[in-house]
This record gives sequence, structure tokens and C-alpha cells, in this order.
Amino acid sequence: MAAVENRTLSQQVYEHMRAEILAGRYRPAAELNEVAVAEEMGVSRGPVREAFGRLRAEGLIEIRPHRGAVVSELSKMEFLDAYQMREVLEAFAMGLAVPKLSSSVKKELIAACESMDEAADQGDIVAFFYANDRFHRTLVYAADNIHLTRFYDNLTAQMGRYRHVSAELRGDLKMSITEHRQILDAILAGDVGEATELARAHVQVPQRVIAEISDERWAALRGVEFGE
Repeated sequence: MAAVENRTLSQQVYEHMRAEILAGRYRPAAELNEVAVAEEMGVSRGPVREAFGRLRAEGLIEIRPHRGAVVSELSKMEFLDAYQMREVLEAFAMGLAVPKLSSSVKKELIAACESMDEAADQGDIVAFFYANDRFHRTLVYAADNIHLTRFYDNLTAQMGRYRHVSAELRGDLKMSITEHRQILDAILAGDVGEATELARAHVQVPQRVIAEISDERWAALRGVEFGE
């Protein structure tokens, strides 16, 4: 019974820490002290250590010599690498998902586009990226490939902390919505090739901007994101 309880505590610590990191309350490069976290959550260090192991496996924290656990951060090139990997994963998902999309999934994609439109009109970046994530994640999940889903979730969890950076890189949110609707039209028409090419082109937009901006500009964008 003790082992079961310990796993439950570890899960609770993991979920709490993960939520704090993704919400930006633990900023990139912030040190995470095992003892402090254990005291804060009223648990022993064992569950905290296990939770840290899971967070490290997801790439959300790093274990550094003499510093212990720190929240991971993405450099400009790492962010570009993440976008490139996301392009590959979403293109792969499109090929699996489009031929077998149910009517309920199609309705979910349409609703996500409408939510993006409303959020853009209101200038609500958080709501926009929530709807944006809903659109892309719905497609990836519809591919029904457990390894794809797991890898995609880990990748986008890291990228999601930089939503304001992504908004700045993309620029015009209305253009992004236009691109989503073009992708959606191809999906609803059952045109896998067109949907895949449009999806690739959509994710390539911020890639081109990242490749061109200076390290100083990246540092400034990152500073705005995390209030530094």
C-alpha cells in the first residue's frame, strides 16, 4: 500500500510542478530545490525526485552539476529546431488523420477556427493560442498514434511557454487564421496532399522569422515573455 501511495504523491507533485512551469510561474533557468518543493507540498523528497525525473524526461527541467534541477529554456536555435520538428510531426499526422476524420472531429476543427477568429478580434493572445493548440492537437490526436501523440505533447508543452514570442514571430494573427481556414478547407475536401502542404507552409512562417532575427532580438522577445 505504501508504494501505491508514494506513486500517487509523485503524480501529484509532477502535475503541480508541470502546471507551474507551463504557466510560467517557474521561469526558465529558475532553480528548483528538492527540499523546498517537498516542504511546500508536504511530502518527502522521494516523490519530488520521481516527479523531477518525469519532468526531465519531458525536457521541462534539466539537472545541472552543482545547481541541481533548473527549469529548461529554449535558445533561438532550439526554438527553431522545435518548429522544424513540429512541422514534420503535423505533416505525418495529417496523412494518418485526414482519410478517417469523423464528423465530430471536423466540427471540432471548425469550432477551433471560429474561436481563433473571436480571440483575434478581441486581441486576446492567450485565447487565440488556446484555440490554435486545440486545432492542431485535434488533428494529431485524430491520427490515433500513441507515440506520435506522446512526442507531440512533450514538444508543444515546451513551446507553449513561448506563446507571446510565437505571436510576435507570426505577426498578423488574421493571416494565421486565413492559413488555418485554408488547411481546414483542404481537410474537409479530403485532399491529404493539399492539407499537408498547407500545414507545412503554415509552420514554416515563424521558422523563417526565427532564422533571420538577431540573438539580441530573441533575448528581447524572451524577456517580454517572462517579464524580465
